[in-house]
Amino acid sequence: MTLPAATATAATGPRPATRRPAKSAVARGDCALDMTNGAGGGKEEREGDGCDVDDDVDKPTVRPAKRVRFAGCAEGVSAAPPSIEQSTLMTFHSAVSHPLGVRPAGNRLLDDGGAERATKLRAAQGTLAALDDGFLVTQLLADPDALPDAAVLRLMRSCRAMYVLCSHDDIWRARTLRRFAGDFGPFATCWLDTFRAAVRRSVGAPQAEALGGAPLPPRLRVAGFYSDFLFSAWRCSSAPLAALCRASVDNIERRAGLSVADFTREYAVPGRPVVLTDIVGRWPANGRWTLDSLASR
Repeated sequence: MTLPAATATAATGPRPATRRPAKSAVARGDCALDMTNGAGGGKEEREGDGCDVDDDVDKPTVRPAKRVRFAGCAEGVSAAPPSIEQSTLMTFHSAVSHPLGVRPAGNRLLDDGGAERATKLRAAQGTLAALDDGFLVTQLLADPDALPDAAVLRLMRSCRAMYVLCSHDDIWRARTLRRFAGDFGPFATCWLDTFRAAVRRSVGAPQAEALGGAPLPPRLRVAGFYSDFLFSAWRCSSAPLAALCRASVDNIERRAGLSVADFTREYAVPGRPVVLTDIVGRWPANGRWTLDSLASR
């Protein structure tokens, strides 16, 4: 006999409540990020932005970052500690900042008063503020055909934003090599100083001012300048090379006498790199290409 639904429920008793496991911090998406060089950008940067800073203003309370458990790790199992190379990079970038105070573009939303300072700095550029930093540097400031050297140095003195942009090393590397080729003398602390020293040596101090060798103001740290283009270029050029690409570790296999079939099966199909150590010596060009034969062609 089939019992009614209500009777069946009473006979069997209520179902036990099912407890769902609590979501982890990663699944909820409410993990706090530990931001280095956080709000404010430091006292030194505040003093260089030309704005009055009231030290009595209450600072926003920064709650400590929660411990983040990486997705994919079992409960109670900690993620693998960073490697020596990763630790070296993290230590370097937490201790060393851009010499001119440039910060990534996203930090203007996190730094205390960053958006306001950035707006004021960019407004001083005038119509040039409408151009992307990468375009402005590569297509205008670094091109001697577009602007003469003295014009770029005058732009550097026009405002703080242009001072930072015109100090970019790529600009003066291109202008130094274009003007002096390889005869620019010893390299100074940066390409701008190398260029100015080469100008003074080539034309003498009296004429150097008109040609780009004029003394510049002391190097400044400009608070409130945010640029991914400038910051990324500096970070890639200043990071410790051994920690960045593990240049001291030779982890590519070296083989000799490898057949085409073995190379295809062991390396080409799985996409593994290999260094073939006995190939160049067999090339006919290794014996035919001499300085005399190349000069005759």
